[in-house]
Amino acid sequence: PTRLLDFTYSIYVATYFALEEPIAPEESDKGYGVWAINGDWSVKESRKFFEEGLKEFKFLTDPIEDEKEKAEAFESIFRRDIPIALACPQNPFRLNERLTIQKGIFMCPGDVTKPFEANLCNLQGWKEEQNIVEIIIPEQLRRKALSKLYDMNVSRATLFPGLDGFAQSLKVSLPKRWDTHFSNQKSSIIT
Repeated sequence: PTRLLDFTYSIYVATYFALEEPIAPEESDKGYGVWAINGDWSVKESRKFFEEGLKEFKFLTDPIEDEKEKAEAFESIFRRDIPIALACPQNPFRLNERLTIQKGIFMCPGDVTKPFEANLCNLQGWKEEQNIVEIIIPEQLRRKALSKLYDMNVSRATLFPGLDGFAQSLKVSLPKRWDTHFSNQKSSIIT
């Protein structure tokens, strides 16, 4: 179980992460999923578990400037002795280069003894399409979508700056260049 689940403000970054690794052949009929969650709705519904005026309610409503008070409020919401099943987005207290590039945000489940989906489904309105949408990308569109994302400069090299990210990006970009190289070769042979 994890306290923080990686999400992003960018549909393009989310799609890249969904498509980056191929799924097992026996799962290929399910496709790749990207979840879009209405952050305002999840905060509003999560806030209902706390009384107005309490530091927890304030933490979920307005930004708290004092670092110590902010940390205490986070602890009292997400690390309770008796956890509350809820889920809401939380921006990290401190940003780093990777979070900034990936437009990162975290979804925090209130009760890590339950799956994330159970926390999310404890919020009123979770079945309504304006609150949660799952976008399914069919397996046969994976390569084409990754190619389009690469053309938009969304790749492991840009999302994870440095040599390691660049090296890992080659597993996605090299097949594209390889295919392009051979399609150019074939056309020159035919003509």
